[in-house]
Amino acid sequence: MKFTKRNKSTIDTLFLFALLGVFLVSVLFVILFGAKIYKKTNAVADRNFDVRTSAAYITEKIRKAGSDNIAVSRDNRLEIYETAGDSTYITYLYFDENKIKEVTMLDSDAFSPDYGTAIISAEDFTVNKVGKDLIKFSITTADDTETVFYVSASGKGGSGNE
Repeated sequence: MKFTKRNKSTIDTLFLFALLGVFLVSVLFVILFGAKIYKKTNAVADRNFDVRTSAAYITEKIRKAGSDNIAVSRDNRLEIYETAGDSTYITYLYFDENKIKEVTMLDSDAFSPDYGTAIISAEDFTVNKVGKDLIKFSITTADDTETVFYVSASGKGGSGNE
């Protein structure tokens, strides 16, 4: 069989380069959009992790203390009382400078918001006692997402999300 050699034209070469260009632009768009979606998903996962970890931490503190050792102050602080030897300690959970903070001190010491250690950054944090053993918490994050959860201080109930 005899094959004839075909001459390549300029149109064939341009078509090949155009096809390669379209492919490269498509790949670039997929990578850019994928990175943007990944970044957004990762930010949401981080925020959810922070809020849920804080909620679990608060829940465990309350359940460990029991309902008789917990109070909610008028200025939106959760107070957890604990006796060790002859001394009584108070652990405060409160909102200050866009952070939920915690501090443990002797009950005879004066409370100051500056003493606390930050647990999580937030835009708002409220604590309400809605029953003898039930406490309602609300955490609002920087993106205005509000997480509401209830904790049974008696340990008999569960903590649930609203």
